[in-house]
Amino acid sequence: MIRNLTVSNPEEPPQDADPSSPLVAEVAQDLLDTMRHHDLPSISAPDIAIAIRMILIESYDGPLFILNPKIKAREAKRIYLAGMNLQGNAIALEIAGDEAQLISNEVDRLDGNL
Repeated sequence: MIRNLTVSNPEEPPQDADPSSPLVAEVAQDLLDTMRHHDLPSISAPDIAIAIRMILIESYDGPLFILNPKIKAREAKRIYLAGMNLQGNAIALEIAGDEAQLISNEVDRLDGNL
């Protein structure tokens, strides 16, 4: 479902996403629909008024969902990220260039830093 974009409330930080929750699958589809409808390169659950730690990036390989993302290290135009995929498997990524900037911005917003 395409949802309206919102401004997230920094007083209510998003909670960790539970990959076993049916809500996560629903939010994943809503994020994808909304991101593509608005032609966005990235989006987070709080952007559609859902207070969970979940982001979606339109990567070079297709949609990349990351639950509970955490930046472990930052370097010039490169980040090291930990999180989970939609199935709840731990992921660790080294991301560079434009994708690193997109993900960094989304995680910073989840953390209340932007």
